[in-house]
Amino acid sequence: MTTIAAEALESRIDYGAAFAYWVERLSALMSGNLEALVEVFEAGGYWKDILSFTWTRRTCAGHEGIKQQLLTSLSAVQPRHFRLAAARSAPRRVSRSGRAMIEGYFDFDTSIGSGTGFDN
Repeated sequence: MTTIAAEALESRIDYGAAFAYWVERLSALMSGNLEALVEVFEAGGYWKDILSFTWTRRTCAGHEGIKQQLLTSLSAVQPRHFRLAAARSAPRRVSRSGRAMIEGYFDFDTSIGSGTGFDN
């Protein structure tokens, strides 16, 4: 694809809608199939929990690590109602380590309170 064609295609992307779709999928899968849930993350991606799921600061890597962490915490935490974070900046396109991606904040509820997440 030429640079001009790539730029034209990218200019039509609604980053807020794309991120909202990801958040909706994450929310829908939290109470279901863990195999499908981990697929919303990059294969080499990370899940960084800062208190919301484990009451510790913990980082899990890759699909298997994320799956194992969620297996141990989902039933107690009962995460639900994932939504775009209203009080944070809107989802946007960024470049991290030379890779184009969308980053944004989302809010969610658990059995004991609420939290905010960040994804890029």
